[in-house]
Amino acid sequence: RARRDIFMDVADRYLRKAIEFPNADAGLRATGVFPTKRDDREVSRRALQLGIEALPLSSYYLSRSDRTGLLLGYAALSPDAIRAGIRTLARVV
Repeated sequence: RARRDIFMDVADRYLRKAIEFPNADAGLRATGVFPTKRDDREVSRRALQLGIEALPLSSYYLSRSDRTGLLLGYAALSPDAIRAGIRTLARVV
């Protein structure tokens, strides 16, 4: 729970306007949804170039969807790595 709280606090600070996190109350990952249509595969590629694994939600859809975003894991990361990762991701989104 502590890592989730850190993730959400830092995400709120750095990603507030770029990604929304509905239903992020539990789990090992957070589903971030872009409030406007964005190419989540391109954002994922750019994040990976900076060392951040952010999986595009569109790769999980069986059919086309207007809802795009990223699946972000945090459970295996230290608090410092969570903070650094979100700050880095903010440069991409």
